[in-house]
Amino acid sequence: MMPCGNHQVDVAMPIEAIWNFVSDVNNWAPLIPGYIKHDIKNKQQTTWTLRGAVGRIQKTIHVQMDIIEQKKPTRMIFKLSCENENVVGDGRLEVKTLTNHKTKIAGKLNIHANGVTGPMINAILRTILPKTTKQFTEAVVQQMLKTTSVTTG
Repeated sequence: MMPCGNHQVDVAMPIEAIWNFVSDVNNWAPLIPGYIKHDIKNKQQTTWTLRGAVGRIQKTIHVQMDIIEQKKPTRMIFKLSCENENVVGDGRLEVKTLTNHKTKIAGKLNIHANGVTGPMINAILRTILPKTTKQFTEAVVQQMLKTTSVTTG
């Protein structure tokens, strides 16, 4: 089973304001755990440089995110590949209107390590990915609430 993290949260913001924030990678890339920098190659492709630890192993990794589906303002689906490791993944962000000024954000992230060290890394990822996904989602929501001005009618 692929290591997975899921988290959802209700936000007191309209769906359009949330989509405007999350559709710009510059708004949330620095919130990724271990973030060093990111490079936007084009509208569908971004590369992140991250410093991470899996167990006692610390490493700088380069992760490419390819957006494979984007349905404004409700869904973004992406694939991840690690340029210097045998790691792949995918994820999605779904946004759903609950009321005029309340929206549900649900994020899902799957990551799988292959190769000789894959089983050991996957065991660690199964433990840390749910917590990391929750922390990242909450950080995005806090940044959104702090930086997005919303006028309620």
